[in-house]
Amino acid sequence: MHILDTGLARRSNLFRKSAAYGMQVPRAGRRLIGKTRAGSTTNRPIIVNSIPKSGTHLLMQVARALPNTPYYGAFIAQTPSISLRMRTDKEICRKLSSVVPGEVVGAHLHHSEPVRETLTALNAVHLMIVRDPVDILLSEAHYLGSMNRFHRMAREFKGLGEEQRIQMALHGSKQVPSLFPEFPNRINPYLGWLRDPSVMVVRYEDINDLERRHKIVEAIVKRWYSGDDLDGEKLQSLVASCVNAINPEKSHTASRRRSSSSREKLKSHELVADLRDSLGYR
Repeated sequence: MHILDTGLARRSNLFRKSAAYGMQVPRAGRRLIGKTRAGSTTNRPIIVNSIPKSGTHLLMQVARALPNTPYYGAFIAQTPSISLRMRTDKEICRKLSSVVPGEVVGAHLHHSEPVRETLTALNAVHLMIVRDPVDILLSEAHYLGSMNRFHRMAREFKGLGEEQRIQMALHGSKQVPSLFPEFPNRINPYLGWLRDPSVMVVRYEDINDLERRHKIVEAIVKRWYSGDDLDGEKLQSLVASCVNAINPEKSHTASRRRSSSSREKLKSHELVADLRDSLGYR
C-alpha cells in the first residue's frame, strides 16, 4: 500500500504532508533519468485539476491505477490552503516544469495561457473534474468547519453552526475578503479550462456513479494511451484496473455528510445559479 493511502495519512494532514515531503528524494532521482518523451504511451504525466472540493482524489485514483504512473504526493495549488496567497503564473509554471515522466499530480489551477503552454510542452494529459456548485459549496463549508484545522480559513469557520458556515462559504470571509472572496469569485478563474480543447472534463457525478463510470474511465484511458496498439482486450484490462481502484472512502477529505436542508434553496441563489449554468448543471 502507498504510504499516502494509509489510514494515518487520511486522518493526519501533518503526517500526509511530511510523507509527501520525504518522497521528493525519489522524485528528484526519477527526474534525472530523463524528460518526458513526446508521443510516449507510458511517460506522459497526468495533471488532475479541479475546483477545490470537486472530487480531485476520486479522479486521481483512476489516474494512479494506470501503469507506469508514479505518485509522489505532489499537489500544485493556485492558492495554497495554509496561506491562500495567490501564486503567479511564473511560480505555477516552475512547479509544473519539475513534474517527472509519467507522474500523477493533483492540482487546483486557474486557467491561463502560460500554464496551458507549459502543460502542452510537458505533453501532459490534463484532466479536469467538475461538480455541481451547490455540492462544492456544501462540501467546502463542512471541510473548513470540521476537517482541516491548518487551512487559512479554519479559525474563522471554527465554532460556527452549519447554516453560518454555508453563509460564509457563500459570501466569503469578513476578516480577509481579499483571500477568501464570495463564492463566484473563487470559482470563476477555473472555468476557462472547460472551453479548452486540450482538457478532458469529467463530471464528479458521472465517475461516482457505478453505471456511468466505466464509459468515463474508458475515455480517460484512450486519452492517456497515445500508441496504436490499444486493442479491445488491452483497453478493457486497463479500464477494469482503473474502475476497481475507485473508492471514495480512501480520500482524506471524504465525508459521509450529506447535503443540508439548504440545498434546494442554494440551487436558485443568485451567487450559485449562474455558476450552475456555466458548469452545465441547470
